[in-house]
Amino acid sequence: MFDLSLRRRIRNAVPCDAVLAIGDVGLVHPHTFIYQDASMAHIMEEMGPGGVAASQFATYTRSRLLRRMRQQEGRYRRTYGIITMSEWDAIFIRKSGVIPSDRVFVVPPAINSHVSLPRTMRSGNNQARTLLFVGKDFERKGGRLVVEAFVHARKNATIPLRLIVAGPSTWPLPGPIPDGIIFAGKVLPDVVGMLMNQADVFIMPSTFEAFGIVFVEALSAGLPVIARNAYAMPEIIRNGDNGVLIDHHDAYRLADTMITVCMDDEMKRRAEEQAMSVQSHYSWSNVACAIHSIMTTCLAS
Repeated sequence: MFDLSLRRRIRNAVPCDAVLAIGDVGLVHPHTFIYQDASMAHIMEEMGPGGVAASQFATYTRSRLLRRMRQQEGRYRRTYGIITMSEWDAIFIRKSGVIPSDRVFVVPPAINSHVSLPRTMRSGNNQARTLLFVGKDFERKGGRLVVEAFVHARKNATIPLRLIVAGPSTWPLPGPIPDGIIFAGKVLPDVVGMLMNQADVFIMPSTFEAFGIVFVEALSAGLPVIARNAYAMPEIIRNGDNGVLIDHHDAYRLADTMITVCMDDEMKRRAEEQAMSVQSHYSWSNVACAIHSIMTTCLAS
């Protein structure tokens, strides 16, 4: 019914050569292109039906997940092209065979939060450093691991460390908020940008991330990023250059990484120097131009 309603509205609108659907909401035109972050089949393969509980589909039952996956694959087979946000997802879709591989494209999304270009880097290794964690879905984003690691890092660091935690409405862990942690609670996107402008390092070792635009936002603010070496994160963060990618769930090892990155003024300098190019590259005008080029090229072939 939803598809039929959209088709009627498209027919009554200005004639068009193609339609871009944000997500697989329906095929409303013979030349419909889908723009998405990840496919359900890919999420199921990566995490398993039980592991999906760690994703944004945690409230779905197994039968609903399978029904959603079959519905999506049916639309994939009938769509004119799929534009996904990462090579990580594009590789899976091409291998799946649900659509010819030459009709699968990659266009990363753009920055949403307002962030300023980075301030002048702090000089002197004895000054305090601030880490920032943002994640409404605290467990999935790795928040518990970050807090545990920070407690160890703060005890062992030779400089004062602070951690800002934003996202959950209330403090998500038992007991009082540990020393050195500033709990910002639930925040609006513009406030996330303000917090990034107060931080020195962004950290979010998420256990599942379809893309992770917040990493791009952090880099655009000139912050080195600590993330996980999984999903699309390695496409955004260059390990050892503008951040560190971890392959473990060990709080003590993560604490060492926190200290190392906080003390690495060269990494911070590189992240700051790259901030303007990150903001320029991940813009909605670039996204629109890239998608328009893909659609017109496909229609002409």
